[in-house]
Amino acid sequence: MFFMKNAVYLTGDTHGRFERIALFCRRQKLAAGDALIILGDAGLNYFGDWRDEDKKKYLSLLPCTIFCIHGNHEQRPSPEMGYQIDMYHGGKVWVEPKYPNIVFAIDGEVYDFCGHSCLVIGGAYSVDKWYRLAMGANWWPDEQPDDDAKQRAQAALDAREGELIVGIINYDLGSRNGQEREQGLRERLAQEARVGEIYPLNVLAEEDDAREKTMALLQAHPEINVVVGFNEPTAVGAAQAVEALALGETVDVVGFDSNVKTVDLMQTGVVSALIVQNPYAMGYLGVEAACDILGGESFDPEQLVDTATQIVTQENMFSLEGQKALFPFDTP
Repeated sequence: MFFMKNAVYLTGDTHGRFERIALFCRRQKLAAGDALIILGDAGLNYFGDWRDEDKKKYLSLLPCTIFCIHGNHEQRPSPEMGYQIDMYHGGKVWVEPKYPNIVFAIDGEVYDFCGHSCLVIGGAYSVDKWYRLAMGANWWPDEQPDDDAKQRAQAALDAREGELIVGIINYDLGSRNGQEREQGLRERLAQEARVGEIYPLNVLAEEDDAREKTMALLQAHPEINVVVGFNEPTAVGAAQAVEALALGETVDVVGFDSNVKTVDLMQTGVVSALIVQNPYAMGYLGVEAACDILGGESFDPEQLVDTATQIVTQENMFSLEGQKALFPFDTP
């Protein structure tokens, strides 16, 4: 039987009963890198006495991490209860040093599980509040998230709104052209606070290789929402990968140069933009510079000669200027 490594499992309320949790861990052969998430009311901080301690000792024998989200029928962890702040999967958690594999999520924190950002907001309103109080059962007034927790959650959402996770599809590492394009893109992205992770990929300057490797990259990092192809074959391959995985609604493709395939995919919404060069200017200015050199004029090889580019999108692709950029030798 195959058992996944660094796997994440979820279960509902346990209310202090962990026999099925232990059985599941044994059957699935969970290991130190695995996590089991209890989605509220774990029941580990209900009594506040030796009964809670016994349950924690029981879970501490399990090899995996128990990740608890606050419910409404338990106390919230605090320093007064012996808890300390630690980090787990990119977010802050409460943990007791003597039970390091039992962690409690903090409302408003964001955790990364399997490449997915997960915002935690625990707690709930007890519809049986008055019954519980009448019967002498425990009830805590902070069962619901307070204003600070809500503000932290909103701030976490605001910080991630519009976040760009970029996949760079570049060609031959030995190509100065490709490396300079990547350097320029990275310098510009570094100026944007919205940009998160950047995942570079070098492929052959061939559609098929670019497509297959881009598909693998997107499957390995599903959080990527922007893909940039640095020349015509890589742009085509990247766009075909996004289309094949049906990610056109969530991943923006930006490509260099014009190709009938990327133009078609722009019409269907898979390609968001093409950065189109000006071959006429490149040829004209190149010949002009060569003639100047042959005529004895000095020429600085490090000097930037701007041959101009144009960004073509769905909005301007059918305009006269857009058509000239996409099909420079087919338009009058």
